[in-house]
Amino acid sequence: GEGIEEGSVIADIPWDLIVKPKNYSDDRFFSCEAHFEMYRQFLLGDESPHAPYINYLKNQPRGRLINEWTTAGKRLLADILNHAHPFDEDEDGNGLPPQAFLKDYEEIWVKQCRGEDNELARAAFYQLTSRDEDTLMVPFYDMH
Repeated sequence: GEGIEEGSVIADIPWDLIVKPKNYSDDRFFSCEAHFEMYRQFLLGDESPHAPYINYLKNQPRGRLINEWTTAGKRLLADILNHAHPFDEDEDGNGLPPQAFLKDYEEIWVKQCRGEDNELARAAFYQLTSRDEDTLMVPFYDMH
């Protein structure tokens, strides 16, 4: 068989199907506005213009990111790895990635963005955090 030629378009997702902050900028890699938009879409649910994608995200299992795990789950992993703090980078650079690159829900959403603290907000936060592409949520992009 023949391969895909360089420069070929493999998928063309219309801009209006992408969940994005109202003031999207291609040089911003984080924004509270993106988190608020994702939460708003989760609140809208079936009424969202992005309902099929949003409902797909809302039904994804929790725990894709270690920060979303329960305390017991984190302790179990620490015990398995025989490392008291496997999620923190030590002075030698040891620790599970992404360490400081991934701040948690309370620090970003609740404190920095001043968002509501509830299960739906938490689900929206972690779906965006684990799947966004520079504040964009692109349907089909992450559905593999």
